[in-house]
Amino acid sequence: MRFRVLSLRIRAPRLGKGRRFLACAVFLGLGLTTLTMAAKRFVMPHPTDAKTFPAHDEHPSENVSIAIDPYDTQPKSSIFNARFLEQRLLPVLFIVSNRGNQTVVLDGINVQLVLRDRSKISPANEDDLYRRLSRTPGNDSGASRLPLPIPPRAPKAGVSREVKDEMDAARFQPRAVEPGGTQSGFFFFDLSETQASMAGAHLYVTGMRDGGGNELMFFDIPLDKYLAASGSAAEP
Repeated sequence: MRFRVLSLRIRAPRLGKGRRFLACAVFLGLGLTTLTMAAKRFVMPHPTDAKTFPAHDEHPSENVSIAIDPYDTQPKSSIFNARFLEQRLLPVLFIVSNRGNQTVVLDGINVQLVLRDRSKISPANEDDLYRRLSRTPGNDSGASRLPLPIPPRAPKAGVSREVKDEMDAARFQPRAVEPGGTQSGFFFFDLSETQASMAGAHLYVTGMRDGGGNELMFFDIPLDKYLAASGSAAEP
């Protein structure tokens, strides 16, 4: 006995012109969204000379300059995927330029932010950053400069690989600055325990040495230089 196999052909419903246009628009929108998400990648600034920044301190006799550039507004901090300002972490770009003929050694560097009320804040370390960024920020508009209102926080599971890679790329980690060179990176300062503004604050840098092991004079960078150049009114 022979069995005849019947072949069934299933036809897909035909879409009208309007539906075809809508489907194309949806697929195009999804594609653009994917490209946008992929393009949101941290790009590290690469300044070439510390003296080009308003907030800097130059030691002509030592041929070394240090500058800072606080990323204290949402437009500036948008280069990061991590929402540092919402967690009251202030990113500060730190730039060291060496115009001398000796290497400047940075492995013993000490950086400290001293606010107007004389409170002293050292840069957050890697564990501090992970701990703070593992928390969920509150509903903060982010339009104002620091100090920001302290948002309510709730636990959040871990930090994404994307943010970890971003922090590794951003943090200041150079061990030396070669003659004629410039090194830069970010320090992050935890302002959650203070309501003081940046007006009247100073960044002090010690522990830098030349190639012969001689310690350089300390650097003192007033943040008022940055505030004046950026058009911010210093608070009384």
